Parts: sequence; C-alpha cells; structure tokens
Amino acid sequence: MNKKNLPNLIIAGVTKAGTTSIFTYLAAHPEICPASIKEVCYFLPLRFNEPILPISNYHNYFNHCSTQKYLMEASPAYFFGGKKISHTIKKEIKSPKIIIVLRNPADRLFSFFKFHKNMLSLDKNLSFSDYLQICQNFDFHDSQDKDNYIYFNLAGGIYKDYIIDWLEAFREDLKILFFEDLKDDTRHFIKNLCEWIDIDSAFYDSYDFQIENKAQSYKFKFLHQVSLTINQKCEKFFRKQIALKRLIRRLYYSLNSSSRKDIMQNNEEQFLLQYYAPHNKELYDILKQAGYRRLPDWLLH
Repeated sequence: MNKKNLPNLIIAGVTKAGTTSIFTYLAAHPEICPASIKEVCYFLPLRFNEPILPISNYHNYFNHCSTQKYLMEASPAYFFGGKKISHTIKKEIKSPKIIIVLRNPADRLFSFFKFHKNMLSLDKNLSFSDYLQICQNFDFHDSQDKDNYIYFNLAGGIYKDYIIDWLEAFREDLKILFFEDLKDDTRHFIKNLCEWIDIDSAFYDSYDFQIENKAQSYKFKFLHQVSLTINQKCEKFFRKQIALKRLIRRLYYSLNSSSRKDIMQNNEEQFLLQYYAPHNKELYDILKQAGYRRLPDWLLH
C-alpha cells in the first residue's frame, strides 16, 4: 500500500506512442489503481520553468486508492522535461517505476499531426507538408514555449536529447519500451510489462485489447466539438466505465467518422528519415550501452 497516496508507477513518455492504451490496459488490473484522470501533468510546469503546485494537489488524484500494489498515472509529455522533471520526480517520490515508450519519430510526428487536427488544434485542411514547414521555422527555444508546443514535435522526435537524464535518474527502475512491439503483439507486450513490475500477468490471458485514443477524421465539426467537450468533462466517469465509453465511441464513429484520411507522402517520409537518422543512431548507441539488446529497425536507419 502506498501510504503517501503518490504514484509509484508513472508512464512518462512519449506522446502518441500508445500510452493511453497502455494506461487503460494496466488500469484494469486489480493490483493497479489509476489516477482519476490519465494525464495528471503535475510535474509538467517544470518543463516550462514554472512552479508546481503543493504536493497535496497531486495526492488528490489518488484519494480513491486503497490497498493496490501500484498507484499509476500517465503524463507522456513528462519525457520532454528531461532533467528538470526526471530529477524532481526522483526527489519527491523516491523510487517509482518509470515506463517510457518510444516510437519511430517520423510515424509519431505524423500521428501527432493527425491527432491535433482531430482535436481541432490544427486546421482541418492543413497539409502535413505545410505543417512540417511551420515546425522547421521555429527554432528550438521558440518551440519549447508552451504556447508553441504543437510545433515542437519535429524536434521532439530527437529522443537522445532527453533519454540520458531519465536513465541517470532511475536506472533499474526505468523500462524503455517500443510502440512497434505494442502494435505487433499487444498481449505479449503487456504481460512482459507485468513481469517487470511483478504483478500477475494471467489477468490478461483473455483481456479484450482495443486501441484507445486513435485519431479519427470527422464529418461534422460542431458535432465533433460537442463530443470532445463531453469526453473532457466526463473523463473521470469514463475512466471507471471503460466498456460504456467504448460502446459510445463505436456509436459516435458510426455517425460522425469520415473516410477522409491524411497520408504521408513519399517526399515527406524521406525528409523525416534523413532528419532523424543521425539522432536515431546516437540513441541506438545510448540504449545499447544501457543494456538494451532488442531494438526496433528504425533505430538503425
């Protein structure tokens, strides 16, 4: 039991790498108590050199927890806070288990782009090519400004700039995983994660794995705005009623999903491959030195 009512299991990165699905799957386990909302983001102000709230505010997200082995939250933007956030978590919580999921940065960026069009943060008619151009026009410091975060994620795919801080802070309490493994064999991925945190993996033998937080194009903007508002205001309720949320989601998609799809063009993909290649090579060397052996192909190209 965590008497301090602070999480001892944190999914700290990265955005658009399946963290909502992982959070949902783990939250179903009887030995894990999830935060009342997924992205608590308690430590996130540190990324922007802003103060965090009193620790009692963090406790409030876990007041409903009792005897579970783990109290869990998932704020994947923590990763980009590097040393500021990783070392503060270490100081405040001592020795939590930290999960970081990495994804091919080119695919992650494109998913981020589609997601924010779906969230109405980007214009529906904005092309990925134009989005890339805007991202390139922001220098690193401008893109770190929280008002410009939506254009940060080109630079945000340079994982090697942040991973060393997390490795240094948490060492054996850090597990680095890969979205591609989650996608290829979700059950195996989650059961292996259960073994790492020492909980019963048999719970997932017959679990119904469904993709969560998948970007979906819409037909009618007003109806989509209403659905986003309801989802946000009712998150605490839906976190407790996952089956109901999935049913409502299926019904909504049948009513307001569009067949229109954004597709990454070959020239855009080639640009991103070249942009990330040297950084991925450095990351590959860092992870190898840290003892990771089974690494995805995108780290080698």
